[in-house]
Amino acid sequence: MGARVAMEMARLAPNRVQRLVLMDTGYKPLGEGEAEKRAEIVAYGHEHGMKALADRWLPPMVYEPNRTPELMGALTDMVLRSDPDRHERQIHALVNRPDAAAYLPGVTCPTLVVVGRQDQWSPVEQHQEIMALLPNARLEIVEDAGHFAPVEQPDVVGPMVAAFLKGES
Repeated sequence: MGARVAMEMARLAPNRVQRLVLMDTGYKPLGEGEAEKRAEIVAYGHEHGMKALADRWLPPMVYEPNRTPELMGALTDMVLRSDPDRHERQIHALVNRPDAAAYLPGVTCPTLVVVGRQDQWSPVEQHQEIMALLPNARLEIVEDAGHFAPVEQPDVVGPMVAAFLKGES
């Protein structure tokens, strides 16, 4: 959800955003049937708790070869730092998101669009569409990574983002 927040910041205060990184994200408004699917996962979290939610929600987002006990444990710990009510508020914000396609063409700062090649939640094609909307963007595809590219391939993503933010690439 960080990229959705970053897009909104660039929309609301374009003069305050010098460079933008959009990673493993979407840009479209609520899709058909999405509200119901998200309501079900919110209910699941309330009924079964955050550990059960993490066990269900995380694996499909991580490229299978990267699902090590260490990585999955760290991601689960991240989920467990939240609670069902906070999760519900986050999903509420996501369900009520604006259509970023309406304003992305006006985001003129240099933008790095990054996606894990194996991201099934926010696929490469969607990031190609995002890049096409932005007047000053480039796309980087991270091999052997799913929806959590920065933690699945930190030695690739970290230096890439750091160089971009420094204006070196």
